[in-house]
Amino acid sequence: MKVRRWVQCDTSLPDDGIEDKYRFIQLPGKNVAEAMLEVLEQLGCKRHRGVGVEDAGDLGWLSLSTFGKVMIHCQVTMIDDCVVLFEDMSMFRSWFKIVHPQYLEILLKIADALPKDGRFSNVRWYDDADVEGDKPGAAGPVD
Repeated sequence: MKVRRWVQCDTSLPDDGIEDKYRFIQLPGKNVAEAMLEVLEQLGCKRHRGVGVEDAGDLGWLSLSTFGKVMIHCQVTMIDDCVVLFEDMSMFRSWFKIVHPQYLEILLKIADALPKDGRFSNVRWYDDADVEGDKPGAAGPVD
């Protein structure tokens, strides 16, 4: 089974980056990360410890949610388009490449929800090896 945990998509949300003439004061994508957190909550996820979106430095913005027994790390980075990582945060499972059924369930729900959300379009799924390549991406997270 191939599991893709990366999404690239276009968004209609405005660029919310703030910069002075030397650097970014706030990296763009906070509003996109907040929208992704809303989507996760609509799908049954709960904010981890009630915390919302947090600044992840050069990586962009992140949030932590729980879905059943799975903790989902959602990281949003704005490059040319929106790049989102949905990662199962269990160290044990990630070390041994074990895929929890609830992680698959939430990825499939996300894959169904994002194209229906008017804020996101051209949704493509990638695995770790292909996210920065020239491949067109897949329609869903699981093969």
